[in-house]
Amino acid sequence: MDQCIGDTLGPGGLFRCLRVIPELMKVARDMKEVARPDCVMLQYANPMAPNCLALGKATDVPFVGLCHGVQTTLDLLAGYSGVPKEEITFTCGGVNHMDWFLTLQHNGRDLYPHLREVFEKPEYYKNEKVRGEVFRHFGYFMTESTGHLSEYLPWFRKNQKALDLYCDEPAFGGESGAYYKYSKALAAKYAKHDPLEFEDPKIESRSVEYCSYIMEAVTTGQPFGFMGNVRNDGYITNLPDGCCVEVPTFADATGFHPTRIGALPPQLAACCMTNVQVQILAAEAALTGDTEHVVHAAALDPLTAAVLTLKEVRDMCSEMLEAQRPWLPQFKGKKIAPKPTISIPPDVKPVAVPLDPALAINKRFGDLIDRKTGDE
Repeated sequence: MDQCIGDTLGPGGLFRCLRVIPELMKVARDMKEVARPDCVMLQYANPMAPNCLALGKATDVPFVGLCHGVQTTLDLLAGYSGVPKEEITFTCGGVNHMDWFLTLQHNGRDLYPHLREVFEKPEYYKNEKVRGEVFRHFGYFMTESTGHLSEYLPWFRKNQKALDLYCDEPAFGGESGAYYKYSKALAAKYAKHDPLEFEDPKIESRSVEYCSYIMEAVTTGQPFGFMGNVRNDGYITNLPDGCCVEVPTFADATGFHPTRIGALPPQLAACCMTNVQVQILAAEAALTGDTEHVVHAAALDPLTAAVLTLKEVRDMCSEMLEAQRPWLPQFKGKKIAPKPTISIPPDVKPVAVPLDPALAINKRFGDLIDRKTGDE
């Protein structure tokens, strides 16, 4: 399996989920034990969707998952549209790392016709090949870069031809192992330097991250709107109840208030569902320690399924489980059961299969066709 970032889906995202969710459960238990009832969890860890799905399933701690994909994508869209970011109005909905700009307007003018024009131009398309290609075929722009999105769908990293065509930009533009290389570089840097050496003690402005605004809202009661990852309690009607969705959300002194989007366009919901099913199984595996669900989640991952056989998926998961066992306490003493390939000797004949009368008639008809074809 070839991954660029590996923190959300695919084998890398799956095993990150298995490592992180037990730690989030500990944080939730600590909050229940020592925090005030009105305290909230701001959840930043990836893989965002299965982490939040597990929190919504196994705890009643108030939480919201936070990402910056919408804010940073809006910078790109504003630049491509030639209008100030602050003047764009939009509606987003979907799942984390596959959230879609459902509407995109400037002073009431739809920005999508212009974006469709510019993404046919090589100089624009080159910056975001995968995201641009999905936009061209599915009709809506989504919130994650080419490096991320290339891992969530089956078409862009499944063979060398696809990698050369769509994932040839450096670093998070699609490069193989980009996050691994970045992490190694950071580790080497901070082995020699204190991270605080690079921090400026002067606070000049807030970043695009939502955290401080939410803290202000819940403390002062001044409402703040943002994109939040929350349990789907009817907010997106054509995604499963209980999964994690990313929708417009408001924070104030009474907590979090997600907004109902309704139904996504069917092609967007279908893309999201391929990820949601994996997230459900990954969260279940992390919470229960069920090794078979680890295999199920990997096998149903869109890119993994495009590359590996079921046996290869199982063998890969088994190797990864053994390699990461120190950080996977919920699987202590458990292994992934092997499923060896069944060998069929040349002289083996299949067992007779009982047929009901209708099927028997169909079989005789098929035999007649075969003989007729052979005669001709």
